[in-house]
Amino acid sequence: MQTLPVHIAAALAAALLHTGSDSAVAALRRLAVGDPAGYWPIFGKLLIHALHVNVLVYFLISGFAYYLHSSRILAWRQRRTAELRAQLTEAQLTSLQMQLRPHFLFNALHTISGLMVTKPKRAQRVIRQLGELLRMSLKSGDRQTITLAEEIAFVEAYLGIERARFGERLEVEFAIDEEVRDARVPALILQPLVENAVRHGVSLNPEGGLVRVEAAAHDGKLRLRVRDNGPGLPKSTESDHSAGVGLTNTRARLVALYGDEHLFSIAPAVPHGVEVTIELPWTGLEALET
Repeated sequence: MQTLPVHIAAALAAALLHTGSDSAVAALRRLAVGDPAGYWPIFGKLLIHALHVNVLVYFLISGFAYYLHSSRILAWRQRRTAELRAQLTEAQLTSLQMQLRPHFLFNALHTISGLMVTKPKRAQRVIRQLGELLRMSLKSGDRQTITLAEEIAFVEAYLGIERARFGERLEVEFAIDEEVRDARVPALILQPLVENAVRHGVSLNPEGGLVRVEAAAHDGKLRLRVRDNGPGLPKSTESDHSAGVGLTNTRARLVALYGDEHLFSIAPAVPHGVEVTIELPWTGLEALET
């Protein structure tokens, strides 16, 4: 509203200028055919008949220009907002990922400390395996997604440490379809699930148990599943499973990366035990790094 007087003045000036130019052209045309009509009579007639039209045209042009300008500003703000949200999501994902690395490192060191006294040679072997695990972790760098094959290799290295702890009590099976090995998955997405299966399945059974890792295509998506044959979910309906750092972190990362386009479920396994299922959009090597 503060610019309205300015626009009214500008509209009148533009109307007068346009009327003046039209009058000059009309006077020259009449003069060319021998009509002696002067400039000012023509100007007066055009001013009376066309002033309101010229003012209206000015405001229409100004309104359209304002609309284009506002659209550009709005589009810029939307892009900027999207960029800021992406940066925030990236920061959150990095923070969550950094939480996982010290978590499994602490557990691995705990395993080593328990072996140092009773089985020092095995402890030395676990230290070498932990070094390999850290090398693989550093190799992934700050990447939020890696190939499923890389993630499986990391899980296998982690289970090598757990085998040193449990020995023959820990049985491991992998059922990974070849067609999905190049699919991209969040880094460290399976390791917390496997760790949880060992902790709540194998370790609670004096005779040990089985941890099975599956990956396959399902209805155009990538389905990941980790299953154990331990005692199953507690009566508190998975409270112990959902409260841990690993699973809580996993849930948060999946929401940040995929929103509603993913599935995460914890359910009883058949005949007993627990299975954790994740379904993700299936993206291959051509997917952009996040």
